[in-house]
Amino acid sequence: MTTIYNAITLLHMNLTHLAIPVVGVSQNTDGTFIVTYDPSATPAQIAKGNQVASTWPAGNQQTRTVTAIYTDVRALSASQKNNITGPSGDLYSGTPMKALTDTGPNLPTIAALLTTRQCSFCSAAADRALIDNQVTAQYSADNVYYLSQPSFDPTINVAALEPVP
Repeated sequence: MTTIYNAITLLHMNLTHLAIPVVGVSQNTDGTFIVTYDPSATPAQIAKGNQVASTWPAGNQQTRTVTAIYTDVRALSASQKNNITGPSGDLYSGTPMKALTDTGPNLPTIAALLTTRQCSFCSAAADRALIDNQVTAQYSADNVYYLSQPSFDPTINVAALEPVP
């Protein structure tokens, strides 16, 4: 399922991903963006947010196919994959685990995959790795900046978005 996002929504999502406290984003008629920061934002966060906003593309973007994201996830190193699903990336941490807090359209698939992963017939490492890659891809399709140089491993950069044709 492809989701189309407008530039304002994406900029707000990206600033939140960068841990910059924003209240809202709007766009001038000339295409430039105006960011309204939460009072808790530091001068460094505001400077970073303004820098990001000054170069933000004005066009809409859409999610890549889950298959395309999955292919990129599969190509990551074992260490990078462990950083995603392990304690630092926390996709499988928490109560409920982060993967199950997804609010996008892929949540039912994620839940089914994780239930299968817990079953006794899914004990082979290769099967579990396949499920881990698929859960990561599904979650990333719904949370488009999750694997965009995440703080838990900045060497990971899996794009979940592409320009709308």
